[in-house]
Amino acid sequence: MRRPLVAAAALITIGTVACGDDGPRSSPAIVAVRVSGCELRDELATGIVVADGLVLTVAHVLDGRKRVSVDGTAGSVVAVDERIDAALITADVRGPAVRFDVLARPGPVTITGNAASVTRVIDADVEPRGGGEPVRRRALVLDVPVRRGDSGAAVVGADGAVRGMVFAVSTGQDSTSYAVDAGELVAFVSADRPVTPPPLGC
Repeated sequence: MRRPLVAAAALITIGTVACGDDGPRSSPAIVAVRVSGCELRDELATGIVVADGLVLTVAHVLDGRKRVSVDGTAGSVVAVDERIDAALITADVRGPAVRFDVLARPGPVTITGNAASVTRVIDADVEPRGGGEPVRRRALVLDVPVRRGDSGAAVVGADGAVRGMVFAVSTGQDSTSYAVDAGELVAFVSADRPVTPPPLGC
């Protein structure tokens, strides 16, 4: 049985001690991520600046590659969570502290500046890229397709808060894509983690 949706709004600001709905109304800074190496074609993604010097993006673009750049500047991968398809990259970028809206619900949003809607909130069972048992993540179902390079884009509410991050397009419905829910992202971005970065390589 599906779990009930959260019934009260919750806005969490990463990078400051603020918590609540009285934070700044600026939208997150968005950057371009390029991953290359290992004789494979470059992979493109979008990144969200969650704090000065720290970018959130999708993990799947890292597969089999070893060089990462953010807006043309060299970056380093410092954390990966395969379950939610998320990665953190350090790079010389600046942006306002991102605000996450962890109330998962349908409604209007924007993605890369384009109007869209969250039509449903689901617990998605996703097959790992390397095979194995499906993993579950909380996901937003979006009524727009995404193109190459859109993975990692922020799903932004009317108040500028991030409600999710795009990770996939539907293989059966042309106008449907999916985003991992902000509640999953907050736990990842805020987690204490070792300083040893995950390995990249061929």
